[in-house]
Formats: sequence, C-alpha cells, structure tokens
Amino acid sequence: MTIRSRNSNSSSSIPLNSAAEPGGSRSERRSGLHLVGLCSFAFAQPIFDLLGRHGEFFVSRNASFAEITGLTLGLIALPPLLAVALLWGARWISPRFERTLDRALVAALVAVIMLPPLLRTAALPEAASVVMAIVVGAAVAAMYARFAGIGVAFRALAIAPLIFATLFLARGDIRKLVFPSGEAETSEVAVSGNVPIVLVVFDELPLASLLAADGSIDPLRYPAFAKFAAASTWYPGVSAVSSRTNLAIPAILTGRYPPLQRRLPIRADHPDNLFSLLGDAYQLNVSETQTLLQPGSDQTAQRRSDTLGLVTDVAVLYAHMLSPSALRESLPAISDAWGGFGDEMAVAGETSARAELKRRRVHKSIRAATSVAAFERFIHPIGPLRHDNPRVLHFLHIALPHGDWQLLADGRSYLPTQRYGFVDGRWLDTPWWSTDAHRRHLLQLAYTDRLLGRLLERLHTTGVYDPALVILTSDHGASFWPGDSFRKPAKLEHPEDLLSVPLFIKLPHQRDAAVEDRFAESVDLLPTIADAVGATIPWTTDGCSLLQTGCPPRATRRLYIETLYRVPQLMHFERDVVRRDATLRRKLELFGSDNRTSGLIHAGFGRRS
Repeated sequence: MTIRSRNSNSSSSIPLNSAAEPGGSRSERRSGLHLVGLCSFAFAQPIFDLLGRHGEFFVSRNASFAEITGLTLGLIALPPLLAVALLWGARWISPRFERTLDRALVAALVAVIMLPPLLRTAALPEAASVVMAIVVGAAVAAMYARFAGIGVAFRALAIAPLIFATLFLARGDIRKLVFPSGEAETSEVAVSGNVPIVLVVFDELPLASLLAADGSIDPLRYPAFAKFAAASTWYPGVSAVSSRTNLAIPAILTGRYPPLQRRLPIRADHPDNLFSLLGDAYQLNVSETQTLLQPGSDQTAQRRSDTLGLVTDVAVLYAHMLSPSALRESLPAISDAWGGFGDEMAVAGETSARAELKRRRVHKSIRAATSVAAFERFIHPIGPLRHDNPRVLHFLHIALPHGDWQLLADGRSYLPTQRYGFVDGRWLDTPWWSTDAHRRHLLQLAYTDRLLGRLLERLHTTGVYDPALVILTSDHGASFWPGDSFRKPAKLEHPEDLLSVPLFIKLPHQRDAAVEDRFAESVDLLPTIADAVGATIPWTTDGCSLLQTGCPPRATRRLYIETLYRVPQLMHFERDVVRRDATLRRKLELFGSDNRTSGLIHAGFGRRS
C-alpha cells in the first residue's frame, strides 16, 4: 500500500513498511543506542565478573576509590562511545557505508561476547570455537539487518551498563574497597619489654630448596641463610597453613586459621593483627606486597602500579580471556602476584632488534626490579635504635623467590621470564619442564639470599640485630615434580613441598644455633612474637607460642586452599608429612649442593642480559 501526494502528479510513493531500515529507523540506527548494551556485554561484564571474584587485584596495588570507580566508568562508557563515534563518522561518508559498518560492529560485538564461553567449552576445539563465534556474530548481524525487532531488543539492552556497574560495585570484595566501613583501631595493649622486631616473610619458598645433602642449610649456595641459621633457632617441623598468599599472610599476622568464608587480606576483614596489636607501642616500618593489614596505612608510594599500570593489566587480563591457548603464549604472562602483567606491552610493535634491546631494559627496570625496589624501600628506614624507645617493628613480605623467575644469582635478569610446560596449574609429564623451572627457582633464591645478606648487614651496622627478635619464614612452598600440580595440594603427590617452609627465630642477644624439632604451624608466629616482647593478645588465637612447652597437641596439619569460587576449603595432612625427603633427594640428584650456581645455567635455558 502506498500514499500518493495530492499536490503532485508524480507517482512517487513512501513505503509503509520499514524493511529498508535494518534494526529500526535510520535515526535510531544513527543514535547508536543498540551498540551500548552489546559493548557492555562484550567488554564490561566479563571484566567485572573476573575482578569481582578477585578483589586481590585491587588490594595488591592499593587501588584508590578514584581508580576503582574510574575503571568502572571507563569500562561502561568508553567502548560504546567509540562504537557510536565510528557509526556517526560513517554517516558523513555515505549511508551505505554507515549500514555496512553498523552490521559489522554488531557482528564483531556478538562474536566477542560468544568467544570466551566457547573457549571454555571442553567439547569444542579452540579453532572451532573461534569459527563458531564468528559464524554466530555474522548470523545475528544478518537477522539484525532483516528484522526490526532485533534492533529493538538491542536498544532495550542499553540499561545493561548501569546494571553491571551497580552489581560490580555492590559485590562483597569491591564494596569493602570502595565503601570501607571504617578503619581498624590499634589495640591498647601493655608491652613489658623493649624488644625491636624484624619479621621477614619470603614468598613461595619450600624448605627443601635451602637444604644441603646433610639436611642442613646449604652454606655455599645460600650463605646468608646459613649464617643466620648458625645464630638462631630453626624449627624444621613448621608448616604453612595455606598455599595462597592472601590466606597465608593474614594467618601469620593474626595467629588464626583462615575462616571458611571469603575474606580479603585487608585490615577491615582482619582488624586483629600484629600491627593493630603493637601499633600504639611500636614504631612501624611495614612493607606489604599483596595485603593491606596495617591500620591507617597509606602505602600508595610503595605500590608498583599506577593508573596506567591498572589499565594495561586489565587489558592483558581481557586479552587472555579472548585468546586461544596458542595466542596466549605470546601475551604477557599472568601470575598470582596480581600485577605488572602489561610491562611487556610497552615494546609491542617495534622492530625485532630494537624490541629485543628495549624488552631487556623493561625487564631489568620494571619487572625484575619490582621486588628489589620494595626491598630498598623497606631497608632504607632501618637505622640506629632510639635509646629512650627502642621499640620498632620492621615487617617485610617480599615477593621473592616467587616466580616468574628471571634473576640470576648476581641480580642480572634474563629472558624468557614465563613458566613453560605449565598447563592449568600443573607441570607437563615430560621432566624437562619442571626441572628447568626448579633450576630457575633456585637461581632466583640465590639472589634472594644476597638480599638477605644485605638486610643482616644493615641490622648489624645499625645496632638493631643483637637486641632484636629477628624472624625469617615463608608464606608457603611450591612443587616442581613432573606431572604434579605446582601449588594445588588436591592434585599433588608431594604436599610436603607446599607445607614445609623455613622458620628461623633469633631471640634477643642469641648467638648460638639451636634446632627445635617440634610440631608447629605458621599461626604460632604471632603468639611467639607477643610472648617474646611481653604483650598479651586481646583476642583468641589458634596458634601457641613456640617459646612455651605446654601447647595443646594438634592431630593433623591444616592447609587451607581456595575453591573455584575463591571460598577457603580445609584439607588435613598427617603430622609427619613434612619429614618426607623425596624432593630434597631429587633436587640433589639434579643440581647438587655447592656454590656453583653457574652450573644451574645450561644451553637453551635462556639468554642472559
């Protein structure tokens, strides 16, 4: 049916159906409203879902209210603004180009929405998943061009960005960071002693890595650890209570086992801790790597990240979600250190020779130097004790010898830095991969030993060492067996590699070595510190002071892991599991126990720089 003009003899007519205007009227299409919801499903929703389940991403970089909300607004606003701008720009070229670009944007966004769930589908090969995502995107774009109702449905989704942003900011972990309920107060606890405290927690350091053939600390390869062990008390029977840093560090600092509910490693979720206990009586020099447990702390200057780093790391995470495994290998690696993923992106797109030189500088100046820079910031304030008040607490959690492994014993960095032969948290069955990773771990541990030597020298020269309570330990271990998981005990044949960690305690004015071969867990550290300095803990702890002999017996060793949904789960192991020596024997067979760290480097291991 047509309507003819009364004022013209022309037979021109106006069609009443709108089939010529795909997805709605031309003005509606030009508005780009239909792209807003699609962009939010393609970009904002998957990132919000990931980061909403991993609040540690923001905790590890002490992200501010402005950074988190700015990232949220950017994710919901920038992609649709860019898409709409492209559509409006195409209008000035030609209507045909505008329609073509419009359909192409719809096809691309639908394909991006479909790709992550298809890649996670085990029933489909990855190549088939990519093809299917493209086919689905093209099919939806074709229907959008043909049926006006599709465009109406897409425009109805324009409310999605506000819904996604609201749900993200209201999510438990994010809400605590964006809308904190209040700062934890320090405890008004009387302290009877004047004992300085130095507590250093290394990351991902199994005890077996330090041992020589006779079961002692290897004095040739790790002289600083051996020197400290020769004047302190070693507790070889201690075990970590979690294989995850975000659970292990709060357990050390609170004296409590991790709760079986989701908690962030922040002061709001762990108000009773070492810093709140001694904060009124002690001057605090605290360097936290992946936690924020110090009351009233402002450690922004100590973080490796900035707003640009936050954005680049989110971009790397998103690229991993969209990429098949073959492409993910070429992307910057993602580690559980939750940051610094995008450092290598700075060199993308350069010529190979120039990129190689620049990449080496990037690794040296940014990635490899991150933990070293944290160490320098920690060691700098250590000075002579005040005669009127020697109470000072120096706490350092350093992300060494934690992988990615990239440091030689002398501190030089090398390429590559990624873990290879490592799939879904486990090593491949071919022994070469786990052996190479073990070798690189031991090399980085040798450099960690060098840093420890510098710390001990600083404590000696400033007069802090002798009167201080000095404690060295690790948050958890790691495993390097072929076919085994790296840090998931449920899939591990050698759980002792995760459980058994070093613990050395030097009491004030102690000069002789001692070995206390007793059952202990990392929750015993806080009660031991309180006992040594004469403080009474005003909350109930699960640990017991290692300076006391009447601790209640524990039937098993506890290890808390995280499930797929980041909820802690408890596993029990026999008390003598830490006595197993299979890992030590394998390490000695592969690498020996001497000072020839150059023997840990072999052809094909990597390029030194």
